[in-house]
Amino acid sequence: MLTLLTQTAIAVLYDISFREYLQSVNFHLPEDELSELLHKLESGGLIRRLPEEGLEPSSELKPKPETCMLSSYELCRPFHMLSLLDVIEATGEPINCKYPTPESFYTHHGRVAQKMGVANHMVRLFLNDIKLSDW
Repeated sequence: MLTLLTQTAIAVLYDISFREYLQSVNFHLPEDELSELLHKLESGGLIRRLPEEGLEPSSELKPKPETCMLSSYELCRPFHMLSLLDVIEATGEPINCKYPTPESFYTHHGRVAQKMGVANHMVRLFLNDIKLSDW
């Protein structure tokens, strides 16, 4: 239902919020695509760049590029106030409702999957109810 970029954006926002940098590295986004995603999230008002003096001092180990990039940002609002709609609007990504929600989605996404599954099901019902003859 959610594009890979939408899922990556959620992981990036989580990592920025909690300063863990563990979720987003699972998506292996190339540096230029990550930079573009950060720009979309910033333009969408979800994140902002930290001032230079706010950056954490560099460690002796060379961090991965995504860690450096993410540590340069903070959320504009608390993480718990961000919604999926915020992310979809900021990224401009579509929602794929062409197929019923697979069982694996429920396994991987826990309680959020129930709401997403209902949303997917309802969109599919509404689309099915729009007959071409009504056009």
